[in-house]
Amino acid sequence: MIADPNPMSSFEYRPPRWPQLIVLVATVALTAVFIDVIFLPEKELLPFEFEPVEVGLFEQVMFGTFTLIGVFFTGVTLYRLIRRPVTFRLTDDGFEYAPAGVSTGWVRWADVEELKYTTVATGNGDQNRRKVLGVYLKDPRSFIARRPLALHALFEMRQFQSGTPLVFQSGEFGREHDRIVAMMQERLRRAR
Repeated sequence: MIADPNPMSSFEYRPPRWPQLIVLVATVALTAVFIDVIFLPEKELLPFEFEPVEVGLFEQVMFGTFTLIGVFFTGVTLYRLIRRPVTFRLTDDGFEYAPAGVSTGWVRWADVEELKYTTVATGNGDQNRRKVLGVYLKDPRSFIARRPLALHALFEMRQFQSGTPLVFQSGEFGREHDRIVAMMQERLRRAR
């Protein structure tokens, strides 16, 4: 999946396909149910039977909206399944992280203070915590200000929770997680 024979080279991480395949099956199934229930109640497209129910305009609009959302997510999932976009790019100059297609933008090693593991709360109370890798920046406010306005709240929340706007879940990269973290630490060390 990841080949980095030369530690000076750059590499790209692409997530495995099987999670996208599961999402694709789920979105297709839900979209088929919505289409069958609202638009084709007298047809038997699905393998189970149910009594047709009289629906009003509001229900038709709601199911139509859910159908459009389902079609959209089916298309996005199919695209991601076929193309397998890069979710993490690492070079000697820095890295870019783009989970779910939303990029953090380019983060230069010169802007990184340190990489270290920390924990963040996952729910109510301190007993529900998870381990994350924090990318501690020299100037996190400047980093947040350079990001799209729609992402400011997300980065501010992460900054409040963990002391940094950039965090990676432990296991973010599956079996390659520890290896990628080691490569990040090495590149940060060389950049100093």
